[in-house]
Amino acid sequence: MNGIVWAVVLLVIGLAVMMLEVFLPSGGVLGFVSVVAIVLAIVTAFVQQGVLAGFVMLGMSIGLVPTVLVVAFRWFPATPLGRRVLPPPPEPSDVLPQQAARDAAKAAVGLVGTVVDELVPWGRVLVADRLHEAMSEGGVVAAGTPIEVIGTQGTSLVVRRREAIQPPNKPVEPAAIRSETLEAFDFDSLGRPPA
Repeated sequence: MNGIVWAVVLLVIGLAVMMLEVFLPSGGVLGFVSVVAIVLAIVTAFVQQGVLAGFVMLGMSIGLVPTVLVVAFRWFPATPLGRRVLPPPPEPSDVLPQQAARDAAKAAVGLVGTVVDELVPWGRVLVADRLHEAMSEGGVVAAGTPIEVIGTQGTSLVVRRREAIQPPNKPVEPAAIRSETLEAFDFDSLGRPPA
């Protein structure tokens, strides 16, 4: 048999055994056999066919080894062993417990309610006929005080006093705006003390 055929056969055997190592854990034995077969394929190509064939085999090995590993690891989770070794990804409800309570807290943002237990700064509030754990934004809030929900922290509400909410700034009336030009402005009065 031709030397290049032996090199190709050894390379194919090495790649196949490497793929088997992914699917059949052998404690590294199959991995060692795979590496030996690939190295022998490269050496055989150099010795039997010359430098050019050796470098071609080396290049093929460098390109095929990562490709075979990527393919093997992509197929691995679909195998029976892969399903046992790699658990399925968790459900969002498993990762974030109390998702219903978090959703209820987020739905309360912007609503108004009343403090049930004094917020020091934590306590309970009544919002939309439901009791919620809450934290005050601005310190102690007495029971019975009206509040507004401004955010959430986990499953709890972040609230502030309802009377602490400032109305929006009134727009400036157009008549109150001075319409002087720079030429008419008295710049000398800026340096004088007020009379």
